[in-house]
Amino acid sequence: MSEIRKHYFLDEYCIIAPGRSKRPSVFKAEKKAESSSNCVFCAGEEDKTPLATAVYKNGSILQDSESSRVRGWDVRCVPNLYPALAPNASEVNSDLDVFPGYGFHEVIVETPLHEGVIPDLSDEEMTLLMKVYQDRVMHYESLERIEYVSLFKNWGEKAGASLEHTHSQLIAMPIKPPVLMEEMKVIGSSSRCPYCDIVERESKSERLLYENEHFLVITPYCSKVPYEMWVLPKVHAHHISGF
Repeated sequence: MSEIRKHYFLDEYCIIAPGRSKRPSVFKAEKKAESSSNCVFCAGEEDKTPLATAVYKNGSILQDSESSRVRGWDVRCVPNLYPALAPNASEVNSDLDVFPGYGFHEVIVETPLHEGVIPDLSDEEMTLLMKVYQDRVMHYESLERIEYVSLFKNWGEKAGASLEHTHSQLIAMPIKPPVLMEEMKVIGSSSRCPYCDIVERESKSERLLYENEHFLVITPYCSKVPYEMWVLPKVHAHHISGF
């Protein structure tokens, strides 16, 4: 039986239709041959990308220079060669509601190994990657015109990843998305943190997928897409720097 479900605390709705999972499909999973040749993200190919904005190596944070690229790195952050937003955006002449695409678009290369994937990272490598995420978000949030930083990862070609080598992306923009503004409004007017309520409720529900001392993973009651999962901290934190 289909259900129309409301978001935990926002005025948003989704349709849960279990019967649709039985519909026929003609799509096949295609496995593409892997190749590291000419991969600009691999170790040794540093000259093929723009100058790195931050290079994490042996516990230090370094930067490329015009005369020298940092080698032997652990995690490398570079400007996206085809950015959605750019710091040198030009003015737009239009009678419509439009303004320059100012911002930053950065690629975070998670490992120098072409075949490396996040599930295979060691605890130390994963801890470093989480620190990189914290550092880069906080760096861009500190810039005067930046209002919102989005950190995301596409996995596979069909999800939008154009390069095979595992990487994340970060976009820093001068506006806050309306959905975030609505969340902030609701949270600000609530006597309790809605996300703390979600953690308390879902920790006892059938939607709980995984739990440890610090986090839990759930399939939200109001999932908008198949396989949607939320990773929620148990500690009351409003920012990535809080844990």
